[in-house]
Amino acid sequence: MDRRAAIAFTLGALASAATAQAVEGGGLAIDWKVLAELDALRKEAKFVDPLGIIKPGERARLEPLINDLLDRLRTGIQVHPEQSWVISQMQPTVAAFYLEDTELREPSVEYLMRIFRILGMKGANGAFKQYYLDL
Repeated sequence: MDRRAAIAFTLGALASAATAQAVEGGGLAIDWKVLAELDALRKEAKFVDPLGIIKPGERARLEPLINDLLDRLRTGIQVHPEQSWVISQMQPTVAAFYLEDTELREPSVEYLMRIFRILGMKGANGAFKQYYLDL
């Protein structure tokens, strides 16, 4: 696991202490802690790369993809607290980044995994296999 993945995993583990828990039938328990974690992730600078592998133009292109996803989730999750709705909101984001180079695709997937942890989801249950992503 590279340093970036280890940091993302650690942050996700810390966040999981206050995450929502999936309930029967694919529903999600959304409370103020979950909303606060989504807000915190939204405010966070994304695709920051101290090694310079991710170029400023790439960051400028990809950061809005994740932020737009977070905005959609934050706006609608209380009305649609279902795993299937979350997956449908992720679909355009995944479609936009899945052909990127590995050094861009991997952090994009890490952000999706963090969102899953915040929402108490185990993953996408194969929803993104057409993109060769098994989340």
